Amino acid sequence: MIETPSNPHSWFEWIQLIATICVPVVIGIFTIIQNQSQSEQQRNNLKIAAENRLKDIEIADRNREKDRWLADDQQKENILIDYQNFLANLLEKHGMTLNGTSTARLIARFRTLIALDQLNSARRSFLIRSLYEAQLISFQTVQTNNVVTEFESFDTLRSIVDLSSANLSGLSLGINEDDNDECPRECIPGVGIDALVLSQTQLTNAFFRKMNFQGALFVKSIMDNADFRCSYLNGTNGGLTFASSLLIHAKFRKTCALDVSFQSVNLDKAQMHGMICKHCIFRDAQINHADLDDVEFYREDENNDTFHDKYENINFTETSLIGAKFDHLSLRGTLFIGANLSRICIINCVLSRDSVQFAAATFEKSTLINATIQNSSFDYVHFIDSNLSGAKIFMSNFTHASMKNIDLTGATLEMCNFNDANLAGCIMTNANINLSYFVGSDLTGCQGITDVQLAQAKSIAGAILPNGTKISST
Repeated sequence: MIETPSNPHSWFEWIQLIATICVPVVIGIFTIIQNQSQSEQQRNNLKIAAENRLKDIEIADRNREKDRWLADDQQKENILIDYQNFLANLLEKHGMTLNGTSTARLIARFRTLIALDQLNSARRSFLIRSLYEAQLISFQTVQTNNVVTEFESFDTLRSIVDLSSANLSGLSLGINEDDNDECPRECIPGVGIDALVLSQTQLTNAFFRKMNFQGALFVKSIMDNADFRCSYLNGTNGGLTFASSLLIHAKFRKTCALDVSFQSVNLDKAQMHGMICKHCIFRDAQINHADLDDVEFYREDENNDTFHDKYENINFTETSLIGAKFDHLSLRGTLFIGANLSRICIINCVLSRDSVQFAAATFEKSTLINATIQNSSFDYVHFIDSNLSGAKIFMSNFTHASMKNIDLTGATLEMCNFNDANLAGCIMTNANINLSYFVGSDLTGCQGITDVQLAQAKSIAGAILPNGTKISST
């Protein structure tokens, strides 16, 4: 029998061997973990240090920005003080009207323009107030028997200190009451400004809310986003005009205007909700895409037709005129294309063409639902594809009017004249045409017209009925 040799190594020796091998391994693993922990700590420390450096840089930047702001603010203050000292010396030398020499006015103009261009809006406002209170930017009028007559055209009129081309952006003369639109229910004057001249100036974002202007000139000025909300604009005695100015996005919400000229202005996208205009001029104005809901444009004396009554050739394309009121106005050549005129009130107005200058008004693709029209002339006016459903129309003239595809559902057309009008394709369901004339009118293809309705008409002689039948003209 062969004997199996015994194990030459004891268990203790094996354990010692394994321990000898494992100890370095464990030490190595521990060293690696410790190194990783130290590296992570180092990275965290570096990150914290970097964040602290960024904070320090930000604080330093803020401090530098504050220092720059303070330096700039001080510089602007010095500019204002220097200008005030200059102006005081100039007035002391040449008098309050600078009449001693034209050179004095020229120097005053250029020093003023330079100062205004360098100042911020708050200091500009202070400077303008100072010039106004010294009557250096006011126009003069000659008064005879309590009637004021301008001695120069408003287009060329200049104040003692001429501000034309001045940078007056952000000018603030208005009353700031947490930017609310609370206005008096009647036109009541507020803080007064008289005979101010700011023609041909840059007045972007100017603030005139709740001001009382008793005469002012804003001719050919850039006044985009200007704020005249709740203001009282009175041009009766001294004249007040915005003629040929840019007033895009301007705010005239609940403003009262009396004898004010907006001739040839651009009021696109303006906010004029609830504005009241008495005896104003809007001839050749652009008022597209604007809010004119509940405006009132009117004359008080129906027997006096003066230039201030002219609203000819206005463009109201895609403008909202819901609930608006037009009373005793001439609207020849005015465009209401795609406009919303629901509940509009048109009384004693002329919209027909004349033989000299203006074409008839146009209401193409417009909405006049529930409109009220009375004693007005619409000869040759275009109403193509417009909606007059529910309209109440009395004693008005639509001779030769183009009213193709017009919707007159439920409308009242009493004692009106539609002679030779083109009403082809119209809808007259439940319309009341009592005592109206349709002599020679084209009703081809009209819907909803019944024999009972036709019997209500005063005359349909020569008219073409919906089925193509032409009524005898005798």
